[in-house]
Amino acid sequence: MLQRLVSGACLIVPFFALSGCKGDSGPAPPPTFPVTGKVTFKDGTPLVNGAIGFTSAADQTLSIHASIKADGTFDDTFTVLGKQRVKGAPEGELDVRIFPPQGADQSSYEVSVVPTKITVKAGETNHFEFIVQKK
Repeated sequence: MLQRLVSGACLIVPFFALSGCKGDSGPAPPPTFPVTGKVTFKDGTPLVNGAIGFTSAADQTLSIHASIKADGTFDDTFTVLGKQRVKGAPEGELDVRIFPPQGADQSSYEVSVVPTKITVKAGETNHFEFIVQKK
């Protein structure tokens, strides 16, 4: 009897595991395009190891992110839509947010950024320069 229960469970568990994965991906992400750039302070020194985030003006559910490297550049932009993550950013106007790195004590500071909006265009080089200032 116990052997029959174990055998039945071995057949049912994989079925539920596979069926739970189907359809979890949500809607298809929009076409995306590479976005690169550099973040510096007014004096030209780079913002080191922070992050940059963008929000689509057309679709607030899209979250676009990139890590800022030690030289102030970013090139690993990706878009998150639900559980999906795709390389690049969607075409259109994006609001810009800069996140300075946190210190060892988890402290940080706020910055203002110029420009505050960018426009990503299909088929073009989407390279943007941002200037930040501590608030």
